[in-house]
Amino acid sequence: MIHSALQRFLCPWYKLRAKTIFRDLSCMAAGSSLQKELFNRMDRSTHLIVLASPEAAHSGGMQLEANHWFSRLRGDGQVLIIVTDGEVKSWEDIREKLVPPAVRSNLASEPLWIPLQHRRSEILANPNSLELHALLVEDLKQVLLRLHAPRSWEELHGEERPQKRRALTIIWTLALVFLGLALAAGGFAFYAQRQKNAAIQSAAEAKRQQYIAESRALAAQAEETVRRDQAAALNLAVKAWQAARTAEAHTAVANSFPQVSAVLQGHTDKVLSALFSPDGQRIVTARWDGTARVWNASSGQLLATLQGHTDNVPGNLLFVRLCHSIGGFPPPMMMGSIGLLESTVTEYLINVILSKCFWCLVIEVLVSTV
Repeated sequence: MIHSALQRFLCPWYKLRAKTIFRDLSCMAAGSSLQKELFNRMDRSTHLIVLASPEAAHSGGMQLEANHWFSRLRGDGQVLIIVTDGEVKSWEDIREKLVPPAVRSNLASEPLWIPLQHRRSEILANPNSLELHALLVEDLKQVLLRLHAPRSWEELHGEERPQKRRALTIIWTLALVFLGLALAAGGFAFYAQRQKNAAIQSAAEAKRQQYIAESRALAAQAEETVRRDQAAALNLAVKAWQAARTAEAHTAVANSFPQVSAVLQGHTDKVLSALFSPDGQRIVTARWDGTARVWNASSGQLLATLQGHTDNVPGNLLFVRLCHSIGGFPPPMMMGSIGLLESTVTEYLINVILSKCFWCLVIEVLVSTV
């Protein structure tokens, strides 16, 4: 901390140090010749600062440095003593107990010495304290005056304050600039995100409009096709409804759906089943009262009433699917040959369903228990 306080006093904001304080071996470059580099550094120095302590009095390295320093003609005022440890009260005590022999024997008069041993525990406990750094600057005032001669302490302090103000101004200016840049970056990011969201919404809306257009086009095709091919029209109308649930698609589905062609009226009890004849011209219905009725599929006119059963019609319903590749209608004896018809069979109806590649014959046999 003493080293930092001496170097950074009056240090401009754009520099690391105001004065270069060479601190023996710790300041030398790696791989250099230690003794040669040490002596070169000392020869370029204007002051020798000795950190006096009981350990320094017996240090071989400090003895070597002191011998080389005093081997050249230098004034006594260039040696500065800073006491870092030890119980001493005078220069005589310092000379006898805290400095190497070369310093002791070569100083003809009492040098400038500063007692700092009272700060030792604070420095070791909190070496990065700014408050302690300011106290050290005051304690080292005389040393700093020698290093920055010939200016007075008032002049040095007068120069230090503007430097601090300039440094603070620059720091605050840079902070405001960075804050402005951060705000600008945030604003641009927010604007970019809004643009991205708007683009996504626009794309979604364009897609929705495309589906609506497809739905309306399919609905229009269904309306055109319904009179020629009701099944194809219904298929187109359903696709239109799947594309988008537009009013046009709803209308097309309603118009293409099979309409009521006739109403069968006459039964007074529950109707159990209703089946078409193979040619689609007649419909037979059965109810719980044991009767069956035959109707005209186009007009809904009652053609015949079948009576005589003692149980409801049908009693059992069997489904047999026969695929006939040539599209013919199987005769009654064919059904007997497959063992489905017995003497209890009173009537049968066959509904033919047309597929793409063959006739699929669904034979629905009404079996009575008579």
